[in-house]
Parts: sequence; structure tokens; C-alpha cells
Amino acid sequence: MGRGPYRPCPCGSGELSWWACDARGIELSRVCGKCEAEKLSGYRDEVLTNPSYEADEPIEADDY
Repeated sequence: MGRGPYRPCPCGSGELSWWACDARGIELSRVCGKCEAEKLSGYRDEVLTNPSYEADEPIEADDY
């Protein structure tokens, strides 16, 4: 998962946050240790682990 730059998490925990990224390195959400699992639970497992996951929308700039 992506790390830095650190700032307070938008979840309100007061902990420092970082960007959680998908398996392709695309930033998904700012998270901290308290909210990471909850925020990432809305994504398919393959999005977080398989850089070749199928997507219904364009991902690369050339696909637009």
C-alpha cells in the first residue's frame, strides 16, 4: 500500500494517514491504522492484490 505524505486522517481518529493504493498503484483512499480495513472493505479483493484485475471503466490515460 502507498505511504506518505502523512497528515491527520479524515476519519477523525487523529492518527496520521497515508494513501492506500490498489494493486496498480492507483490511490484509493486516505487511511490510518484504525480505518484502513473498513475503508478498503468496499473494494474487491482482486483490486487490492492483482495488478491485472478487470475494470469496467478506463484506467490508463490512453483508454479515455
